[in-house]
Amino acid sequence: MNKNQTNCFLSGCLSTKLGRFKMRTQILIINGIILAILIPSLLIAQTINMQYVQQILNDALKRSTISEMSKHLTSASTALNYQLNSVFKRTQITLTNLNQIYWMQLNNDIITTQQLSRTCDYNQTTIPYENNYSIICFSRFGLEQNEQTPYLNGDINQQLQSITNLISSTILSLIRLNDEFLPNQIYFVSSINSVQYGFLYPQVIIYPNFNPKERAWYQQHFKNLEKDKNNNTQLTDIYRYFDTQPIYSMTMTQSMLNLNKDVEGIFCSDLIFKNSYIPQLNINVMIVNTNGTLILTNYKNIAVSNSSALTRIDDEEITGFTNEDWNSILNYYYNKKLNSTCNYEDLDILCRFNSIYNKDVVIKIVKLQNINYFLILFYDIQIEQEIEYKIKLLLQILNQNFNQMIFITVLISFGLILLQVILIYLIFLPMYQIIRQSFYFLKKQEKSKLSGQLNFFKELNKFEEIMKKQKNLKENFIDNNNALMQFKIQFDTLFDRVLTQKRDINPQCQILQQFKYPRQSVHHTLDILQILKEGKISDNYYEQQISNPRKFYQRKTFSFRVESS
Repeated sequence: MNKNQTNCFLSGCLSTKLGRFKMRTQILIINGIILAILIPSLLIAQTINMQYVQQILNDALKRSTISEMSKHLTSASTALNYQLNSVFKRTQITLTNLNQIYWMQLNNDIITTQQLSRTCDYNQTTIPYENNYSIICFSRFGLEQNEQTPYLNGDINQQLQSITNLISSTILSLIRLNDEFLPNQIYFVSSINSVQYGFLYPQVIIYPNFNPKERAWYQQHFKNLEKDKNNNTQLTDIYRYFDTQPIYSMTMTQSMLNLNKDVEGIFCSDLIFKNSYIPQLNINVMIVNTNGTLILTNYKNIAVSNSSALTRIDDEEITGFTNEDWNSILNYYYNKKLNSTCNYEDLDILCRFNSIYNKDVVIKIVKLQNINYFLILFYDIQIEQEIEYKIKLLLQILNQNFNQMIFITVLISFGLILLQVILIYLIFLPMYQIIRQSFYFLKKQEKSKLSGQLNFFKELNKFEEIMKKQKNLKENFIDNNNALMQFKIQFDTLFDRVLTQKRDINPQCQILQQFKYPRQSVHHTLDILQILKEGKISDNYYEQQISNPRKFYQRKTFSFRVESS
């Protein structure tokens, strides 16, 4: 009931409001209402759709970016792992080659009593600072002065002096000393006499009273040989290089074997961890041991490894990671359990929040080859800022295109409204001509028929008086229940109803009721004023009805026909 009342109310309001306007105005109002509803709806739908598109695009860009970052970290970790492993391999190859040279010297009885003469380039400015002195200047023999070994040139240390002079004079003089992959120090330690050693030390600082046999790597090497005599090549853990230097190193040792493969001493090399092993990338690189001790890093391009004390990776003030982050990294590596702060479906990527960068970072962890250390990489904030900037730039371009689309839509809407006005005017142009010219036609007919109408009204008044008398007679039979009499009364009053209905219709409306849209050939030649002058308009309503008896019963009050010439 309420729905029907609402529909009736709306219909009544529309009929009342729109009935005040002309037909063309009504059409324009209806189209305006439709466009007023349609255009905002389209704009709202387009805005919502654009928001969804931007959100989906933003998520897709983030997923793609994180995926590409993970792939980049994987390739970078593989390259760095290979690069660091090559340092150990080249060190091992160098020590093995020294052993082979030593065998060659023993097989051929080569005795090198002194090095090749060469001046020391103490003041040479063209040599790099780290190689400020030549190898000859750094060839030393260490000897504890005691009664058993008063001189360096005794028979006991002759082989050690010979191999030292041979290597320093002929071999290393042909190699670039600034090669980053060359072992930093090379020692020749004799086990025949515990107080003798020879070494090549291509560094500026030479420590007095230095005895390699007191170092932990020397003692550990022979302890391991007691357990396994074939364990001739060994690598120590990372340790403090010297107490006076805040750097850390590892030492690779190899047994110095004679022709009978007996151990006569140790060839060894110190591998000082330097940030030069890692290129200056926007990728943060950390090398840590299994306990989480930070050994080497380019974190924010700062050499954390050169700090005064070893730093742990879970030191949040320095690295931005907590102990929970470190446990999550280990759990991801060992158990493949993903405890990530940025969850992306179908992406097996570890993300953790870094308090220094104040955002999530993508982390990659790999195990270094041949040593029990982890290589951890994650992206620098500079890269993420560039990615975010590109995403914002792309979204800004999308917003500009969206605003252009809105402007074009509004412009097209106004164009459609203007086009509707023009089309409605052109479509109703013949009707406008009929309305204007029928007004002149009816005005002319009124003048010619004025006199006839006066006579007509006189006769009509007489006729109405007669009809009133008949009506009074018929009223006497109203109470009669005879069906035949009731039918006779209705038939007698039929003419009265038809006459009243015809008189109520406006003559101009009668003309418009008979209007038919002209054909194209007639549309451009329709001129009622000219037709009126030529007298080609005739009112032959009754003739048409008589000639077509089948349509006589249809109510057709006026015929507007133009005779063709």
